[in-house]
Amino acid sequence: MKRVLFFSLEDGWLGGVARVNCALQPALREAGFQVDNLYLRGCRYPLPLKGNDYILRKNCPWEFITGRQIKEALRAKKPLSAIGLLLGRIWDEARGRLDFRQARRYIRAYKPDCIVVTSYLLLPAIPEEYLACTLHHVHTSLGATLAQKANANMLRRFNGKIGFLWLSRGICREAEKKGFQNCFYVYNPLSFYPEERTEAEENRLISVITRFSEEKRLPLAVSLLKRAMDQVPEKEFHVEFWGTGPEENALRRAVAGDPRFALCGETREPYAHLLDSRLTVNTSAFEGFSISILEAASAGVPAIAFHFGEAAEEEILDEKTGVLIPMDHNEEYVRALVRLLSDDDHVKALSLGAREHASRFIPSRIAEDWEVLLSNLPLKAPLPLDKKGNL
Repeated sequence: MKRVLFFSLEDGWLGGVARVNCALQPALREAGFQVDNLYLRGCRYPLPLKGNDYILRKNCPWEFITGRQIKEALRAKKPLSAIGLLLGRIWDEARGRLDFRQARRYIRAYKPDCIVVTSYLLLPAIPEEYLACTLHHVHTSLGATLAQKANANMLRRFNGKIGFLWLSRGICREAEKKGFQNCFYVYNPLSFYPEERTEAEENRLISVITRFSEEKRLPLAVSLLKRAMDQVPEKEFHVEFWGTGPEENALRRAVAGDPRFALCGETREPYAHLLDSRLTVNTSAFEGFSISILEAASAGVPAIAFHFGEAAEEEILDEKTGVLIPMDHNEEYVRALVRLLSDDDHVKALSLGAREHASRFIPSRIAEDWEVLLSNLPLKAPLPLDKKGNL
């Protein structure tokens, strides 16, 4: 029995990575793998531990004082605050080094056949002798990854030593063009596949289930929806936003008391809110792999989205399972929305296509792809790289 160890920063319920792993890991266990979790830190929203799951430092969320915070204190002419932040950063770094040493001891004792790392920050904690059986599961787009300097530098540092697991075929190909070696891709699995299709064409509810973060551009979604709904006054539509996040106040300002919109709070049961939905909208500037789009599709709820990145055309088959709009073509987006609100036959055709497409992402099928992936470990000897991590 192959032993697979998922190594994560925190054991939190919140976040897409935790949702993906909660769907994937049971499927891998059913396929015959021993699957356990190693968490560097314990946070305020703990997951129930199973089997050999282990938290290295409990009740200690991953928080790290940044150089930017120290510089801001200096600019504000608060030297004592800057000194305090600097001391705090030194303490954070020391505690992090201790945790990394403990992680190496745990990994060596566990003796995994594969380590799946879910954050680039954890790569230095992997023992040298286990790098060839390590996969860094990159949970965002290539563009967003490389735009973050620390992330990009870390990936180049380990290029040729570990495997990179990307979220889609398109991202994987782009990564290879950038010089990354040992690139693989496996789609994220759905956590649930409803027994029956939602009859989306009969519904008058638009559901948006996502984190309220800046890149989602939810105020833009409100603006586009208002324009489209105003053009179909004979039909009464309502919009529900499910989630929380730092942009919640901005979203409330965009809604501006419009009774057609509601902010409904956090949910852990997305399918319960899709039963009465006609469609879901996505206005993100970028996405790695939007599991919410596929969750909606599995219920038969089509999506309309801007072309958000490399995985967009693999998640939404344009005019077959949903509608893809070129980035920031707002007028085209509104026209497509109006048709989705007014043309029931169009929505039904997309709903049927979306449900069929989503069946490809059920956990048992994704687990089969993982079996093939794990058969490629340990990695073969890498090709030579230059000092910058390029071929």
